[in-house]
Amino acid sequence: MKNKVIWYGIGKTVQSLFKSVYGLLDYIEYFVDERRAGEIFLDRKVVTPDIFRVSVTKPVVVSMVEERADERIIQLIHEYNLNSNQIWRAGEWIAYILSSDCEVNLMPEKVRLEACTICQLNCPSCYMRINNYGTAGKGYLRFDDFKKFVDENSFIKKIELSNSGEVFLNPDLLNILKYGYEKGLEFTISNGANFNFVSEDVLEGLVRYAVKRITVSIDGASQRIYSMYRVNGNYDAVISNIKKVIYFKHKYGTSYPELIWQYILMEHNEFEAGVAKRIAQDLGIKIFYKLDWEGRFEPKDPERLEKVTGFNIFNRKSWQEHYGKKYTSDMCRQLLLAPQINYDGRLLGCCGVYLNDWNVNVFKKGLKKNLNCGNYFSALLDFMKGDYNQQLDSICQDCSAKIHNAGERQILEF
Repeated sequence: MKNKVIWYGIGKTVQSLFKSVYGLLDYIEYFVDERRAGEIFLDRKVVTPDIFRVSVTKPVVVSMVEERADERIIQLIHEYNLNSNQIWRAGEWIAYILSSDCEVNLMPEKVRLEACTICQLNCPSCYMRINNYGTAGKGYLRFDDFKKFVDENSFIKKIELSNSGEVFLNPDLLNILKYGYEKGLEFTISNGANFNFVSEDVLEGLVRYAVKRITVSIDGASQRIYSMYRVNGNYDAVISNIKKVIYFKHKYGTSYPELIWQYILMEHNEFEAGVAKRIAQDLGIKIFYKLDWEGRFEPKDPERLEKVTGFNIFNRKSWQEHYGKKYTSDMCRQLLLAPQINYDGRLLGCCGVYLNDWNVNVFKKGLKKNLNCGNYFSALLDFMKGDYNQQLDSICQDCSAKIHNAGERQILEF
């Protein structure tokens, strides 16, 4: 009989966590969360923290990120008189279960599978351009590899196709979308596409095969401003392709794919941010403003830009100083919740890896096997326990997000 625990706290990543670690839910007696008491969450009842006022003999797993975990642990000890020896941090407990019980395995319902690393643009800050495509290399996901991967990993339900290149340069993309749709997969292209060159068949296929979301990178509202960063890009072509997708959505009577306009805020395009917002509204799509890579941008008219964007912080350095964490630092969770795979099957771990890999190919040796053994698995356990072994962690050791998260003890905390 399994030794069950009480899980305290239902944050935004908890559901994804239990859908990524097969068998983990079997160890949960019930969930505790003040805001969601009375609900049924993942087939378990949710109760209030008052349950701790009665005699509690089972271990308690605290699922809160950053400093709130410490607050909850102190509360459990001093307010509810629990013994500190029966309290676990979520990451530590998951690592313990994974390493001690063969019935629990990493089997994430979502993966990030690079469709294409090639790109026809020449954006100045692109890490692939600067590093001559790194070790990721130039290439695209081939349909035969995709089909075999999907057929062998039926536990996968969601696939993010975009990362370091332009998805729509993959000549096999339409077949990939069609086969994935027939297998019941949910596709997203959320990490971004430049959307310059897309065939009519693929534009229609995005709708017919129910791609859930596409983020289109458009950093300007005119050709002159757009092409200053998206070098070799054609603004009018991008807007035309967006309009064609909208046409097909009306034709098929569907709301998918959701289109999101991503606008990186930079010195040269600040004054067009409001124009872009109005164009997005006219098109009926959302616009999302993103901080620039270098972290040096300071707006000439911050009050005006705040009204347009809703931001009061405009670069990554200021963001970290204000919030005490790195901008997009939660990418470390991809290692567990949505591991990144290169177009040729090499396991990368997260979307930020492009100069190395974990020396395993999941197309050849299997995804489940390689997630649950070897250096990748050992590094995951270290991250969750708070032990950062440099030898096993060689791929991540120089990553600024990892270094910051390790210092804040939140690499794979939930």
